[in-house]
Amino acid sequence: MKLHRSLRWGRVAAFIVFVTVWLYILHQFLQAYKLSTVSTGFVNGSGSAAPVVQCPERLIIHCDTNITGYYWSVLSSLPASNTSLELKYMAKPTHVFGQPLSSVFHASDVERILLLMEWGGIFLDTDMLVLRSLDTFRHYEMVVGWPPDQFMGTQILIAHKDARFLPMWLDGYRRYHPTDWYYNAGQWPTEQLLKKQPELVHRVPYTFGVDNFSAMLYGVTRWQRWRTMHTIHLLSRHPPAPQNLDEDFVRHYRSPFGEIARWLLYKLEPKVNFPQRSQSKFLRSSSLVTRISLKQGQTGQLLLARASG
Repeated sequence: MKLHRSLRWGRVAAFIVFVTVWLYILHQFLQAYKLSTVSTGFVNGSGSAAPVVQCPERLIIHCDTNITGYYWSVLSSLPASNTSLELKYMAKPTHVFGQPLSSVFHASDVERILLLMEWGGIFLDTDMLVLRSLDTFRHYEMVVGWPPDQFMGTQILIAHKDARFLPMWLDGYRRYHPTDWYYNAGQWPTEQLLKKQPELVHRVPYTFGVDNFSAMLYGVTRWQRWRTMHTIHLLSRHPPAPQNLDEDFVRHYRSPFGEIARWLLYKLEPKVNFPQRSQSKFLRSSSLVTRISLKQGQTGQLLLARASG
């Protein structure tokens, strides 16, 4: 899909990555969204793969509560070069077009659209692993994982802030189905928009890993397909995913996920440093924006600035 004509020019400087000579359509932003979770667990901490593999300019975590915990301290002290980690407070949406949202999951579905319309960039669910650089997709107006004969996935979304698909997708919530788990998030936009106007997005059928790969990830059979994928959804809240994972457990976990975790944590450079748990520092944010400047070989320096507006 070629870049839509109306997006080719205007505010060009905003899309220049100054450390290179290339002109990108997208900001080098990675964004994640968490609702009502106080402690960051091991799988959420696996978000460390994003700054290490992708090396974005900014990694922004949007949430509506304080984040604390050992793995938050690990994530905030990653030695990723030239990446800033920002924790932004954002109130959980309660309504869409005047209609009450029925669950925290539907609130998250709406918020990711709004975030991309405001910022643009790369949106990731907290249990998405980035395995390969996503730079090749930043030239497109909008990118979605959309496997054959399935609805589009929402676990990873790459979009220009003015992508035509985003307001059309949001407009589908005027016909909100509060009791249908995936109707407005995936079924309606696939059936009513993408099948009729596939040119709205760049379709990634396989390598975004938005299918249900849980049997392969957590089984005992060797599964090398993960090495060809850009990202993969861990389905960490659903069986058969283990619920008590940590960095020690995965050292000996005989499954493809164990292999992936060992590669990301202990083989990929720069390596993730796990501090002694008794020495971990808990970082909190409420009405503050937490900015952590991550420089190569240095512990992140914590800067607190009150959110404007």
